Amino acid sequence: MNKDQESLRLYFESVVVDHSCRVDLTKMNDDDFAQTEAWSKEGFIYFGRLPIALNTTRSGVRITHLVFLSAEATGTASALRKERGQRGMLRLKEDLLAHTGKAVVNAALSHLDKILKPEKPNGSD
Repeated sequence: MNKDQESLRLYFESVVVDHSCRVDLTKMNDDDFAQTEAWSKEGFIYFGRLPIALNTTRSGVRITHLVFLSAEATGTASALRKERGQRGMLRLKEDLLAHTGKAVVNAALSHLDKILKPEKPNGSD
């Protein structure tokens, strides 16, 4: 999966979670539509039009389409979001390390180290 596909998958996940499955088509380009069609044919997602009575407007944009994610699509989107979150925390940690010595920075680093520590299998130290 390339970066554009990852971004589209995460966009759809956020649409499902934050916007009740309603897609803002202005956030998609031609490549996104082609990928969406391929995923729909595979059964990875369902993408279609809303009944006209359910069309809405969000920030001046008419919302006419919806997306549903399969269990597999939901799982991979969650894994991608976790991975991106970890990378973001590591970038922040690098920035914080440049400012060590301040209590607030040291406290943040302490919490980050706990979060970023690899999980150990049950029963091992």
